[in-house]
Amino acid sequence: MRKPVILGILLCFCCLLVHAEVWTIQSVPNTKIQDARAYVSNPDGLIDAQSQAAINSLLAQAETDLTAEIFVVALKSVGDVPIQEFAVELFNEWGIGKKGNDNGLLILMVENQRKVDFETGYGMEGVLPDAICKRIIHNNITPFMRQGKYGEGLLSGVKSVVSVVSNPKAAAEIKADMNAKNAARNEKLKSTLFNILLVYLMASIVVFVLSSRRVGKKIKQSNKQDPYSIYKLLVTSKVGYGILAIFFPLTMVLFYIWYKRNIKSYRMMPRLCPDCGKPVSLMSEKLEDAYLNSGQQAEEIVGSVDYDAWVCFGCGYHLFLPYSNAFTRYKTCPACGYQTFAQTRNRILFAPTPLSCGEGEKIYSCENCNHEVHERYTIPMIVILPTKEGGRSGFDSGDFGGGSFGGGMSGGGGASDGW
Repeated sequence: MRKPVILGILLCFCCLLVHAEVWTIQSVPNTKIQDARAYVSNPDGLIDAQSQAAINSLLAQAETDLTAEIFVVALKSVGDVPIQEFAVELFNEWGIGKKGNDNGLLILMVENQRKVDFETGYGMEGVLPDAICKRIIHNNITPFMRQGKYGEGLLSGVKSVVSVVSNPKAAAEIKADMNAKNAARNEKLKSTLFNILLVYLMASIVVFVLSSRRVGKKIKQSNKQDPYSIYKLLVTSKVGYGILAIFFPLTMVLFYIWYKRNIKSYRMMPRLCPDCGKPVSLMSEKLEDAYLNSGQQAEEIVGSVDYDAWVCFGCGYHLFLPYSNAFTRYKTCPACGYQTFAQTRNRILFAPTPLSCGEGEKIYSCENCNHEVHERYTIPMIVILPTKEGGRSGFDSGDFGGGSFGGGMSGGGGASDGW
């Protein structure tokens, strides 16, 4: 009985080991994040230390000279996923190569599939076409793989790749492609910005013309009314201009200046006395106080309403025209009816605690008649959030900072071969 039990335990243990060796796109360690000099992901230890160091050195120099990003991954198993499919997904997940140039190359070895795959970005396909990738794998890598010398085989393949991409013609082609792409991207960006600016300017002109015509139409429709009625109509017709100001700020600033001049002209327009027909005079701020009552004077003092006093010195006719301030905090007083009512104090009657709500009181008073209103409100209880204790976590990446890839994309090119 003991032998079958032991064999069963051993079998389960072996299954766990096999399962632990199956890598996914998310679980393969991206060593470049921790160390910018790392160009090899070797979680199963298939590549010997000497070969790994040599590969890192060669690929670091290649990135310095050509900005090309070449990365090597050696895994025991990726399950049932075909090696090429896994390579494409891993390439795009990590973004190997510079963004926009796509000058990346992923060299992936999967031991249990006995295959090596080259996955190239768009910017590397011209220098490393499928045929050259296939030849490098077949001639320089797989002979070592058959002998179990994985590190030496991948190092040999990396040397061949670096030799190809470092060729003066190939290097010039990579750099020329990169410069051409950058130049084309800059030209496209300039053209797009110019078109956006042109459309914006044209739209701004249209907005100004339409807004001006709208005001002119209002004035034309109201030309038989008195100047004050036209002024009030124009003030109420500016609804919607605030939304336009969000999208066309400069245009609406110019329109606002033009608009204010128009409505001011109607406010200051000379008037005739309706009783005797003689011109009436606009009183100055100092002289008009003699014609205003205490409530109207209080409104002017707090700035909620501005009055114009028109007086006829021939027959004594007088006219008071109110102009309300749209941005005042004062409301109409429920007692005297003047716009001089506002909150003056806010006090806490009972402070809130973690166990009970508090209570406060807002006091409103009128600057004209001193009418006062007390309004109580509830203050929510104090909420104490739990504190989290513990130290800071992290890792030590050595003397070299972490990095990542440049955001490149796979072009679908490359080759696979087995041993």
